[in-house]
Formats: sequence, structure tokens, C-alpha cells
Amino acid sequence: MTDFYRLEIDVLYCRYPDIVRISVYFLDGNHTLKVYGKPTAQNPEGKILNIVTSPNFSDITGELEKILLPQKLGSHMLRPAIGSGHTYKLSVSDKSSATFMRPQELIVKDSRYSIRDWKRLVLTVAEIAYNNAPDIFERIRKDNPSWFPEDKSTPSMLEVSRSNVRVYAGVAAPYAVDFTHLVLCGYLGHSPSHISIIVKDTEKAWANRGNKPPDLPLAHQY
Repeated sequence: MTDFYRLEIDVLYCRYPDIVRISVYFLDGNHTLKVYGKPTAQNPEGKILNIVTSPNFSDITGELEKILLPQKLGSHMLRPAIGSGHTYKLSVSDKSSATFMRPQELIVKDSRYSIRDWKRLVLTVAEIAYNNAPDIFERIRKDNPSWFPEDKSTPSMLEVSRSNVRVYAGVAAPYAVDFTHLVLCGYLGHSPSHISIIVKDTEKAWANRGNKPPDLPLAHQY
């Protein structure tokens, strides 16, 4: 998946009366600005009057300043909604915000674990439990057999290192966050405030939220 954002501006205050809409988006390392005129039968979304593409967002804001009247150009209009490498902190108590996001890292107090998908998160959490408290890990298995099926042919099973035990990791993002909360907070006693999942926004997540930025705190950039 590529980093992505899209920002649509219906133009009300413009130097040029034939411009009615501007689209700014980031994809494959480049920011692109498209300027649209009024819709026509041949171009129902509006005729494209100009396209500017650049890896530097400052070039795009420069083009916007040439088009929009300066007294109406608020800084909030120039802020990319998502993408450009932005990462966010996801709480284990907020599983709904995980949908379609791409996990990067699990932070438990001062320990950091690199994860690149939700399967790896489930496996990492299981390994934390096994490596730190094998007796508690056995209790987790007995209490939650659906996460540790006996049938070795079950798809999406990953082996917990040095344990000869497999954990079921073929779950959607919210369930992976649920498992993290269950194990780290419910069994190992960590406070949810000491746990963060660093996630990166995606095009699917953006569309799923109705083209709105995530309601999550920004994490440090990589």
C-alpha cells in the first residue's frame, strides 16, 4: 500500500472566475494539484484546466497562493489530511480506529516491537506473554482456545517462538487490537495507557472514515 491523502476544495474566493474546484492529493511520492472548471456534458466533474505535480508540498501551496485570494486562504486548508509518512498512536482501548490502518510498531512501556501487519501484532503479543510469563501464557491458552486451535491445518496459524504452540493470526485489525488488550492488560496487568500501537494511515482507511483525517494523536515520524 502507498501513502495517500486527498483534499478537495470548492473554490469560492478565487482570482480566476473560471476555476470552481481544486483537488490536491499525494500518491507514489508526489503531491498533485488539479484545477477544475465548470462541469459540462463532456466533463461532468469539471474540465481540468491545469495539473501541477511535485514531490515538495511547498510547490503545491505556492500554486494555491497564485489561485486563491490570500485573505481567504487559511493555513488549515493547506494541511494534508493524511499520508506523507504520518504515523499515529492508537490506544488498545480504541479498536474501531484500527480498521484498514497499517501497523508499524507496538510500544509496551519502554519496549518497542517492530510489526508490519496485524498478524505480526498477534504473534508478537503471544510471544511477549510466553517469554515473560510461561505459566500465564498457558492460562491464556486454556481460557481462550479459539486463539490457539489444536488443528494444525487451520490457516493463518503462526508459531510462537520456542513454544511449539501456534496462535491464530488471521484476524481483522480490531480483533488483533482486542487480543493485544486481552493479553497485555487482562493477563499481564499492563495499564492501557502504557501501551500504544503505532499505525500509518492508508487510502482504504481514509475512505472508510468518509475522507476525514483520523481522530488520533500524531506519533513521531520515522
